[in-house]
Amino acid sequence: ENSAIVLSESLLANLTARELKGVLAHEIAHLKNRDIGIMLLLEQIRRLTGFMAIAGQILLVLYLPLMLLNNVVVPWSTLLVMIAAPTVSSLIQIALSRNREFKADLDAVSLSGDALGLASALRKINTQTGFWQRIYAPYMKEIPELLRSHPNTSDRIKRLRRIQPDLDFNVS
Repeated sequence: ENSAIVLSESLLANLTARELKGVLAHEIAHLKNRDIGIMLLLEQIRRLTGFMAIAGQILLVLYLPLMLLNNVVVPWSTLLVMIAAPTVSSLIQIALSRNREFKADLDAVSLSGDALGLASALRKINTQTGFWQRIYAPYMKEIPELLRSHPNTSDRIKRLRRIQPDLDFNVS
């Protein structure tokens, strides 16, 4: 009810009306699917698991003298689960985010009726974001898929092209 979609001047200047329609449909699909609420819930779960891991590490440090003096048995498997839980929950959160992006792409096509307009916009936007990646992470050729919050743009474009294969892709 209180959501907003913000467009930058750069986006408005660089995209055609057809491409802008695809981008807006994609963002509206995120709102329609309540993706913000889903991602906020996952973020809270990730934070909770992070706090649990910190608590487990503090308990380990506090019990370390007892373990050394009294031969107290430490449940290592439980401790490892507590330490690994934040990483696992982060990876799940990122994977679900990628899934929601694909879903928003498909719903955007349903809303706009134009898969290739969105595909063309993604191609243009990816070219611009590639510039920032070269500035901030020049040593990384490609972010591993496991760590990406969004699917690879080329994969998204391939899926969109499969929806409307009979049309020309060079729409801009």
